[in-house]
Amino acid sequence: MKLVIAMRPEHYYPFLSACEISSTEYTTLKKAIGTSSWNDVLERRTIQIVCDENEAARLFDAAQRLYPEAAQAIKKAIYPGRPR
Repeated sequence: MKLVIAMRPEHYYPFLSACEISSTEYTTLKKAIGTSSWNDVLERRTIQIVCDENEAARLFDAAQRLYPEAAQAIKKAIYPGRPR
C-alpha cells in the first residue's frame, strides 16, 4: 500500500541532509514533491513523500536516529487516526 507522508520543509531538508547520499532513505526522500496551500493570509508549504509501507518504516527508523523532529510526520502517515 502506498502512503503519503506530509512533512514541513523545516523538517524535511535537515532530515534529507542527515541521510547518506547512497542510502535508500535518501533516494526515497529525493522523490518528494513540494506543495503549497493558502488560507486567508498565509501560505503553507508541505513536502509530500509517496512511498510504500516498507520505505516509510525505514524512513521512520532513520528519522528517529538522525532527525527526530521528522519522525512525527512519518509516524502520522504510517498510523493514521492514532493519537500522537
